[in-house]
Amino acid sequence: MSLNFHLVNRIRQQIQTHGDRVAVRFQQAEGWGETSWTEFGKNIDAVSRALLVAGLAVQDRIAIFANNSAEWTTTDIGALQIRCVPVPIYPTNTPAQAAYIINDANARVLFVGDQAQADSALSIADTCPSLEKIISFADGVDFGDSHSVVSGMNSSHQATPMSIRSFRSDSTTKPWMI
Repeated sequence: MSLNFHLVNRIRQQIQTHGDRVAVRFQQAEGWGETSWTEFGKNIDAVSRALLVAGLAVQDRIAIFANNSAEWTTTDIGALQIRCVPVPIYPTNTPAQAAYIINDANARVLFVGDQAQADSALSIADTCPSLEKIISFADGVDFGDSHSVVSGMNSSHQATPMSIRSFRSDSTTKPWMI
């Protein structure tokens, strides 16, 4: 079976063919922003690298608990590119519903979009044994004192490290920083 029509391959073809043309438009405080195909590709690669560095492997699941956004799409495709399985969670789901989805999927990493989703994620983290990390799309999300911040994805949707909270480094629940 040919993978020529796999979504990631199609996006790679678009990047090569349409480099500087607009790939993604997104809302921002001062109106609409744009990302070129070339930048979109770099952002996808940055997500893929971050997931690999975090130890994810083929068929590992990541969950995305956020509103539709450029980061949501970039994360989804970045996960697909390294053959991880993205699991969407509606941003309007309750913490209990999100926990059910995370546990059912055995998601190792959870991406959140804003403070409300981060608060929900923190409230259920201890009930999700497979969950190792929470990653925030937004700068300035407060995860409290129990978790360590690496850095944040900036508001212009450019490829930068994201805020990463790690829950378990071994069989204990002692937080650790990657």
